[in-house]
Amino acid sequence: MDPIKQLKTHFRTLRLSDEERGAMRDVLLTRMRATQALPRIPSPYAGVFMTLTFKRMTAFVAFLAVITAGTGSVAAAAEGAVPGDTMYAVKVHFNERVATLTALTPSSRAAVATSHAERRLEEAEVLVARGELNETVAMELSERFSKSAEEAIIHIDGLTNKDLEEATIASVEFETVLSAHGRILDDIVTARADEVPEVVAVLRADLAERAETIARKRDESRLAFVDEEDGRQASERIFASVSRDAQDAAENLARESKGLEPEDVLALESRASAIAIALDEGRAKYERGAYGDALAEFERAKSYIGIGERLLEAKARFDEPGEMPEDEMPIEEPVEQTIATTMVEDALAPEVDTMMMATEMRVMATNTATDTATTTELKKEAPREFVPRVPRPIRINLTP
Repeated sequence: MDPIKQLKTHFRTLRLSDEERGAMRDVLLTRMRATQALPRIPSPYAGVFMTLTFKRMTAFVAFLAVITAGTGSVAAAAEGAVPGDTMYAVKVHFNERVATLTALTPSSRAAVATSHAERRLEEAEVLVARGELNETVAMELSERFSKSAEEAIIHIDGLTNKDLEEATIASVEFETVLSAHGRILDDIVTARADEVPEVVAVLRADLAERAETIARKRDESRLAFVDEEDGRQASERIFASVSRDAQDAAENLARESKGLEPEDVLALESRASAIAIALDEGRAKYERGAYGDALAEFERAKSYIGIGERLLEAKARFDEPGEMPEDEMPIEEPVEQTIATTMVEDALAPEVDTMMMATEMRVMATNTATDTATTTELKKEAPREFVPRVPRPIRINLTP
């Protein structure tokens, strides 16, 4: 007989005796009572399901890795999309949802919501500048902005009672976004006044109202920390943070001012001066123990920095080279030409008067002869030549 078959037959006949089964049962029960374990009966299908689950999880991870790697460039390309672009859905439904899901702290959630609200404002600015913002898209952007703004306010309110420093930074950032883009919208709408839907005015009013509300809430929360240790520590840390930002902003303003017009350079210098003054006054108040007032000055400096950065970005994006339309330009003659014309008119005044009288007499005679003809037929006017309207160039005002 084949040894292998003999071994298999032997194994099939192996059975535990009654004494062996009893001894094994006693050992298992004793062990279970000692460890307070409950008896568990494994499913005969557990191995199969675990294998399938592991395989599915592995496949899903691999699929997610491939999708993420494959769409990385697509997601980056979608960042500049606006409503109407093919990639806008990727920007809103993929990029922004991923950002929301990966924001795990209250401060990061506030920052993400603020960023999404700012994106809606930037998209509205681009479309207004192009003359492509219709009422439907404007209403959609306004609603999405309001949703993100409400989320930002909720997260900022949640931070207020937990972390004064983080709440202050988030609040100032949100107010800065509202104030800066309110000014940018004003400048763009001024140049595109005839092409802007009415809902943009409603959006602009919403920005102003929300900025005022968030500033008032921050003032109220700050008053609760006057002369307290938390206020002192928050003031000190925010001063250090804003000082670093101010140094970077000063270098950036100096670098960007090289290619600007003199009035814009003066505006940037004024902004840099305002930032330095706010920091100096805040430091002086901090040293006197007025921590709440010091914090207010540091907030003002941070707001100046944030607004200045956004105005410069908007200027690089929207400022258009060009001259003012002819119908809005004042007509001026050179001084020398004006003087010469006046001298000639004075010298020829008698001759001009005589010629004008003769001309008037000839015109009167001609009119008398043609009165009958003009009353029987309508006077035909030559068709007017169509002159396209030249839009005003966009000018972003950098004044503090």
